[in-house]
Amino acid sequence: MITEEKLIKNKFGLLKLTNYLKNVSEACRVMGYRRDTFYRVRKAYKECGFESLHEKYFCVPNIGNRVVEYVEQAVVVFDLEDSLLEQKRVSDILRQREIFISPAGVHYVWLKHNLETFQKRLKVLEAHLARTGKVVTELQLKVLEKAKEEKIAWDEIETEHVGYLGTPRHLLCGYLQRCRSNLSADVH
Repeated sequence: MITEEKLIKNKFGLLKLTNYLKNVSEACRVMGYRRDTFYRVRKAYKECGFESLHEKYFCVPNIGNRVVEYVEQAVVVFDLEDSLLEQKRVSDILRQREIFISPAGVHYVWLKHNLETFQKRLKVLEAHLARTGKVVTELQLKVLEKAKEEKIAWDEIETEHVGYLGTPRHLLCGYLQRCRSNLSADVH
């Protein structure tokens, strides 16, 4: 609110300075405005008075770029059927069903419904199955099995000592040679 009052004072000050100097270019240079801004402000002030100096925001949404509601629902329903697919594949399959949406549109719908990652889609699928109690299809079972596989820690390795694989002494040639000599002594 305070910044809007400052803008109104600046615009009104521009008009007053122009009347005082009798030079539009000089007044605009001093106040830091462009000449076309001055003429726009002067026209608005003459037509509607002081209230026209308020800042106007023309943020009209572009409805033409939005996804139609039935297409959005088709994406969400399809995601419950098969959560494994990426956005390009979902777009292609829906196009075969005569529901036209681009891969970027699928991504937009996923973002809107908080489904942009596999883990988030999996949580929604699990909640949907728990809520409805429906029978799990083969595709849904495949998705749930893949989720179980991802939960397994593949990068853990058991060693004799903590940090054994990460010690710098394994990189030294002398240590490796001693290991080899101990092995060759055991063999003979």
